[in-house]
Amino acid sequence: MHCGAIPAGSFQLLNQTLPNGWTFLGYFADERALADGATGEVWTFWQAPTLETKPEIDLEKWTPVSPGVWGRVDDLRTLIAGGNFEQNIVNGRPGAFPNDVYRAQAATRQLRRIDRDGATNTVASLTNDAINRNTSFATDRIGVQPDMAYLLSAEVYNLQGNPRIGWRWNGIFPDRFTSPEGTATPLAAKDGWQQFAGLAAPLPGASSFQAWLVNSGTDGAAYFDDVTLLPLPAPAPLWPGIPTAAVERAQQHEDLLAQIVNYPATIDDPAWLARASTLGPSNRAEQILTSGWTFLGYHTDEQALVAGARPPLLLYFRGPEGAIPGAREDGWIDLGSGRWLFVQQQAQNVVQNGDFEGGLDTWSTDFFEAPEETHALTVSVRSGYTTTAGVLANTEIYSNSSFISPPEVVAPDSIYLQAGWLYGPTGRSYIGRQWSGRVLDETQTAATYLAGAQAPSSWQHFAGIAEPPPGAENFTVWLLNYLGMGPALFDNMLMVALPAPAPLVGAATLEDANFGAAVELFKEYQADPALLNDEVWLSNLALTGPARQAGSATDGGWTLLGYTTDESVLAGGLAAPAFFFWQGPVGVVPGDRAQGWHSLDADLWVQIVDATTSVLPNGNLEIPVEEAAAGGFPLDYATSVPAADRIAFELRDTGVTSVVTLANDNASETDGVASAVLPVAPEQSYVLAAWAACAGWR
Repeated sequence: MHCGAIPAGSFQLLNQTLPNGWTFLGYFADERALADGATGEVWTFWQAPTLETKPEIDLEKWTPVSPGVWGRVDDLRTLIAGGNFEQNIVNGRPGAFPNDVYRAQAATRQLRRIDRDGATNTVASLTNDAINRNTSFATDRIGVQPDMAYLLSAEVYNLQGNPRIGWRWNGIFPDRFTSPEGTATPLAAKDGWQQFAGLAAPLPGASSFQAWLVNSGTDGAAYFDDVTLLPLPAPAPLWPGIPTAAVERAQQHEDLLAQIVNYPATIDDPAWLARASTLGPSNRAEQILTSGWTFLGYHTDEQALVAGARPPLLLYFRGPEGAIPGAREDGWIDLGSGRWLFVQQQAQNVVQNGDFEGGLDTWSTDFFEAPEETHALTVSVRSGYTTTAGVLANTEIYSNSSFISPPEVVAPDSIYLQAGWLYGPTGRSYIGRQWSGRVLDETQTAATYLAGAQAPSSWQHFAGIAEPPPGAENFTVWLLNYLGMGPALFDNMLMVALPAPAPLVGAATLEDANFGAAVELFKEYQADPALLNDEVWLSNLALTGPARQAGSATDGGWTLLGYTTDESVLAGGLAAPAFFFWQGPVGVVPGDRAQGWHSLDADLWVQIVDATTSVLPNGNLEIPVEEAAAGGFPLDYATSVPAADRIAFELRDTGVTSVVTLANDNASETDGVASAVLPVAPEQSYVLAAWAACAGWR
């Protein structure tokens, strides 16, 4: 043990016994700095099973502290990027915790800006209600390293909830291990913010695990902050002499594929289907698609697929009640209980040279215009095999670099299985895709990511479904090391086209559902403005969003996402409340509650104006134009005289309304109306909205 300064903070006592007989006594660490992403010294102390027992692994790194007690100091970095919830924010959500093991409504899982220790902090909020009594934030799968234990800790604030932090191991375990889950405990009983911590010892056969933040069995709320996950070297093998079942399960998966290759009709064999259903996917997922289907995972010979062969691909889905994804002859097999198996007899990877065995010639490197020396190849050992990997080696001068694949055509009516391996503990790495197309909606996100701002300390596998946005015609695969200091390694990049499971017939669109829910929340506020103090109501407001979408960006970095109001009242010249939804830079506060600003997430705000009015007179066109002439709408845009001849009556929705009709002819290719000159208020922006219908418009 070297003689460095003990990190800030008091000694944290856990006194936790491991299966190998060693007891983890506790640790010193500056956890707030670690949660901020810094690398720092962590002092750990262990009690040996006997006074004579010494550490069996890396003895030279251990120091005897007292009889039977050993300690060591390691420079560690948390495996959870953005555990302070001030960084790594992806689409307004914590990038390190994209999942929910309970599949509760998204409104229960938010980021909030609160006052903590005299400063404004972003915290993760789990706000339960009577319907959603179990909620969680969960990481993606984190690969397990041999003879390594994992210290999970977090600061927790209980708001009449039942908060816990914990983990779940993934893998194949011997029969005597009935529960793959574990939880940490509070280190000391106290009011206010309280530290939870626990040492997670991987079960024999564990290949990966998820870390959880949980609020269970309650309709209260809980906040979480400064979450860290530290890999701690164990003094001795964790499970000496206990075999695992992982090899056996891998062999069973290989046998399933071999039978399809040799006898394609075997998918009609009930015994084969039973084995496929029981085994499930070797690469598990829990991804909800826009159609309402959930992607559960897949199995294939990934090494053969990335090398250019066409092995079978098995994909598992869970559908909405009553939904049928496709026909049996097209590869869809009903496994019962809402689960479906899709069998693609010959899958094809469309990423050229996705394994980097052919060099870097197919990968463009000019996205950030980083120099050639930041792009390289290396030989690495992954899963016991030697492999060639692509390297993005950032430096202090060049902190951004990329690999971009050649463009590929988007297959019609398809979604894509995307997968890849990533390694780089000092990088800040992304695996993603960029969609492009002539009619791609500018408000859509063209770049989306399979892995965002990741820094895995060992090779980690990422996989999921990529859904092309409407209008997408082409795509490229993006590999980025963005604002990273050090190298990031990439390998075995896959993109496989497959048919999208059909949505439930007659289901309402997401836009329709959001509009109705947004209007309902608006009416609730009109009846009871005190709902602004209700955390559950605010969470529902964040989930539903605006009734009307906008997506207009300002020069100040803020984007108006949309609004909810009573448009018929405003168009009639009366005042009505309005909700304006804004997305801004993370950490920037636009105003306080007294000014109508309410935080819905780390970068999502709603501005509530209790009495807004339209500056456009006669916006509903119900006042006769002659009477509204002084007010000035509608006027002929060329002559500025009242445009009475443009007014007509039309049926819209369920009633007759006054409308402006504009009709071009051969003599004039332009027809239009305008308002009179309207005054502009300083430091104000304006939302322009209207209904329109077109006939013969080109």
